[in-house]
Amino acid sequence: MCLAMENKSKKDQVTGAIEAYRDCGTSDEDIIERVIKKFNVTKEYVLALLTPQKV
Repeated sequence: MCLAMENKSKKDQVTGAIEAYRDCGTSDEDIIERVIKKFNVTKEYVLALLTPQKV
């Protein structure tokens, strides 16, 4: 259960960062690069969260 909570927390943080970068007008490529560095996640993980948010 603890691992699931940690995963949910990380997902929420990454999603929040993506939204914040989008609000600032950051390009998707820069968002991907920054989130990978900040949260130590894979490009595929970021893309999975980034793609559904496109309007």
